[in-house]
Amino acid sequence: MEPQIFNKEIKSIDDSDRQAYLYTVMPFHIMPSAKGSLFGYVNHEGHSQDQLFDFAKELEKRIQPLSHDNSTLPGDLTKYYDFMQHHYGSIDENKGLSVFKINRDLLKPTVGFEKFKNANAQFQPGAMLGQSPIRIEMDTFNFVVNSLSGIGFFICNLHCFSTTEDSIVQELTRSEFFRNIGWRRNQVIKPTQLQKHAFVFNNEKESFMTFHDLLQCYFSDLSDLIHFYQDRPTVLYCTTSMSTGSKSDAELCEISYEVIRVPDRNAGRFLQSITEPSIHRVGGNIVFSALNEGSMVVESANKSGNCKNVANKYFPAFIFALNQREVLLSTMQKITMLDTDKLRRLDGDIFIKMENLRNILLILQLKQIFYTVSNLHEVELFFNQLQKVFAVEKMLMENEQCIREMYNLLEVKRNEEIAKSDKENTALEEERSKIINTILGAIGCLGLFSFLKDLWPFIQDSQYALFYKVISVLLPGFVMIWLVWYMAGKKK
Repeated sequence: MEPQIFNKEIKSIDDSDRQAYLYTVMPFHIMPSAKGSLFGYVNHEGHSQDQLFDFAKELEKRIQPLSHDNSTLPGDLTKYYDFMQHHYGSIDENKGLSVFKINRDLLKPTVGFEKFKNANAQFQPGAMLGQSPIRIEMDTFNFVVNSLSGIGFFICNLHCFSTTEDSIVQELTRSEFFRNIGWRRNQVIKPTQLQKHAFVFNNEKESFMTFHDLLQCYFSDLSDLIHFYQDRPTVLYCTTSMSTGSKSDAELCEISYEVIRVPDRNAGRFLQSITEPSIHRVGGNIVFSALNEGSMVVESANKSGNCKNVANKYFPAFIFALNQREVLLSTMQKITMLDTDKLRRLDGDIFIKMENLRNILLILQLKQIFYTVSNLHEVELFFNQLQKVFAVEKMLMENEQCIREMYNLLEVKRNEEIAKSDKENTALEEERSKIINTILGAIGCLGLFSFLKDLWPFIQDSQYALFYKVISVLLPGFVMIWLVWYMAGKKK
């Protein structure tokens, strides 16, 4: 189907059933290197915390964020980003999370993408989601940087509208825009197939841009600082559709699966009903579901409300849960990249690395693994559900257990080596004591011989009184006997 992009006959869409607000999140590693690539393989070695903070500061300079004081500039300046900034820290405060709102006017296309304009001009007229009849308005680009663990998140906000009589949720179930089509594999894909997974700007065949292209077009100068390691974003879908929220749990389960999971359209379907994702209802106007690929929230709002307000309400919980998942996955990756041969040999360098990993995990657990983000009941339930789906608690326990067992194994080896070293040192000390005692014994024998040799002439000498002679002869003997008794008592 050919997308109808700027058809003047299409009326503006105000119906809540026909619009949705999407937060699309692409995680990345902070990966400094002389020659980098946004999507190429990078050796993920651990970096010190000071290094990561320095890289995050450099990233702030390169992405040219908006001024927090100028509310007239484009971008999402709602209280929720400030909530994240103030409660979970900035680079200068060394708390771990920093939020950057990007000025799209300053994002210019890089070499190879000259056919596109700067990001603001390119997306200002809107675009279509692939070959689906969904028109989008690009709201903001944002970065959340977790310099404590060396990861970050690129966030793209999309306001979506259905250009047909069907609801936006129905159209999202049919869209293939967010499908993983192997962007990072060097495979040849037909333009007609690629357009299904790209922003299409007009009816010209070549005017389309995938998420992969978007990042390389406007953020290629960050390739020596960051590395994206996923092909598709994790998405938060939010709508205020009354008709969608009124459907049965079974229907919502089917819809949520099709929207979030984006299954293969050509694959056959089993006849049995599905049970995942779980549908959670809160009160009479809130329903949400989640899978590993993202989440969907349906919440009815009053006449002054819109789907963006709903999305902003749930987004902090979404990004915090996603951050926890990526932090723990990053820690697991560091564990798997430890040298197997050194582990087998219980090398001393590995012990130091394991000790550092244990300390890092402890710091991350204390500062970034938490189980509450809001005093709103529905947001709290949403956050807890995401943590279950993302297996945050399970991964935390696995990381802790793995590091603890490996650390204990290395510590036992180190204790054995210390005991062996102490035993060798004790043997050396005993040998040294024997030599010293032998030398002292020889010296004592010489002294005793000299004493005995001079004793008889001393006794025969008439110039000394008898009592002086007796004291002079007996006193050394008493002193020697006392020393022997004292040393024997000390050994006991």
